[in-house]
Amino acid sequence: MKLYGITWKLLPLAAALLLAQEISLYLFKSPNSLYEMGYQYISNILILIVLLIYYTSSHLSNLKRLFAVGTILWVIGTFNILIEAFVFNITERSATLIEMGSGLLTTAIFIPVWYVLVKPPVVESGTRENRSVIKWIMKIIGVDFLYLFFYITAGMMLSILAPAIMEFYSGKLPEIGEMILTQLLIRGILFAAITILIVETTNLSRWKSALLTGFAFSILGGIAPLIPPNELMPVYVRMGHGIEVGISNILFGMVASLILFRKYSDN
Repeated sequence: MKLYGITWKLLPLAAALLLAQEISLYLFKSPNSLYEMGYQYISNILILIVLLIYYTSSHLSNLKRLFAVGTILWVIGTFNILIEAFVFNITERSATLIEMGSGLLTTAIFIPVWYVLVKPPVVESGTRENRSVIKWIMKIIGVDFLYLFFYITAGMMLSILAPAIMEFYSGKLPEIGEMILTQLLIRGILFAAITILIVETTNLSRWKSALLTGFAFSILGGIAPLIPPNELMPVYVRMGHGIEVGISNILFGMVASLILFRKYSDN
């Protein structure tokens, strides 16, 4: 993992991501104010730290590595979050689709800029231990249910420690069956898929891979999106969720990575 030589590009990358976000907002809704842009810029820095660590640790070819970065950014940072907002009646179907489209356009605009600014280091690949299809399926199912466990546990802790946040969701909570199926059939599976992407395409050790996955889920899927002000959630709800999801996602991501990791040897 060689971050030196490209860390100085973090700030212009964050500015480029902000510009891509504002172009998308202009086309789909309306751009942010300068005040909101400041918070978004801070959020982008956190996101890009994680993505740069992945990028400099990946042994994929350049184009595949760029596609992987865009996939992690959109799936964890946009799609998985908006599915949750829709199920909890925070956003309507049309608004959810618009936000997804805006996030996808942002990614499509930003990735070519990344390609220009960041030269990928050469990372040697290794040979992974064999794993049968049955074992893969069992581990993925296990990670899927593990996410549901962390999700429910975090939600219960939030309801106990921050009842004011639960009042915000009064009348918005979905049926328990719908909520569970959403986590098992969509969000948990997607988290498992991104975990596999991270652990299978980097040359990191088991624990470094676990940390990277945990921080990716915690920052891209929780903390960073909740930093900028928005009209859907007041500050106390965003901050409460930031702590809740930040902790639960990093723990889940680490355990998921440890479960799905395969030992490898250098070629």
